[in-house]
Amino acid sequence: MHKKLILEIRANEYAMRDGNPHVPWTPEELGAEADACRAAGATIFHFHPRTPQGAPGLSYDTYHAVMNRIRAGSDILVHATLGAEQQTPDSSVRLDPIRKLTEDGLRPDFAPLDMGSSNLDLLTEDGTDFATTETVYINTTRTLRFFAESLRDLGVKPYPTIWNASQLRLTDVFHRMKILDGPVWASLTMSEGPAFCSHPGSLAGLNAYLSLIPDSLPIEWSALVYGGSLLKLAPEVIARGGHLAIGIGDYAYPEEGAPTNAELAERVVAMAKDIMGREVATPDEAREMLGMS
Repeated sequence: MHKKLILEIRANEYAMRDGNPHVPWTPEELGAEADACRAAGATIFHFHPRTPQGAPGLSYDTYHAVMNRIRAGSDILVHATLGAEQQTPDSSVRLDPIRKLTEDGLRPDFAPLDMGSSNLDLLTEDGTDFATTETVYINTTRTLRFFAESLRDLGVKPYPTIWNASQLRLTDVFHRMKILDGPVWASLTMSEGPAFCSHPGSLAGLNAYLSLIPDSLPIEWSALVYGGSLLKLAPEVIARGGHLAIGIGDYAYPEEGAPTNAELAERVVAMAKDIMGREVATPDEAREMLGMS
């Protein structure tokens, strides 16, 4: 019997609607999208709060409205953001929405740990120059330890997002130091198009990660490709026992007709069954697989 596939939908990130008009922004749009994705078979829903105009909307009222709408609609697991653009010397500022949601009975199931600092500059659309040259995403080891330990105390599963081999090594260090509990639920991040901050979204990029996972690290890994199609790699990920994190927040999928997130979910569910006979895990089954109470 094949291990079930955990299917995460990355609903919106910071995507605008020029590439895909279906990107959800408002609490109601995100809630309706979560309902549709769960009906299509998805296990986890990841969102970034946005304003009605598409700008980051990190007020607590917006977080609360999104979580309340999602929880009212289905049992889908929720992966909330820690707000990368709220970089301050006080790490607790980024954690505050998760803490307040927990106090209000709307605790998310996961929160991300971006396992290191990275240059997040992008190329221009034609790839001939840099669109930005000063964008740095800072996650110190101290900050990451604070997040991991605080999330554990809140009952939220930390979700290491790994951008390169060194961040995979730090994830293993955190587990050996008992900062992260096993099984570790981790995302192997790749990038294409204008983004060059992580492994390439190719078989070579995926294999580089997989070849470096220590045998001693109890891990369930998912794959994502920012700025490019994950559908090209999905059969390999499915065949190798991995999980998938896909959505129009990462890539508009113009070659697929600019689908909705739910349409992507339907395609992955069918692909998993056809390739390896892998069923997609329900939220309760994923909780058991990931050692969550």
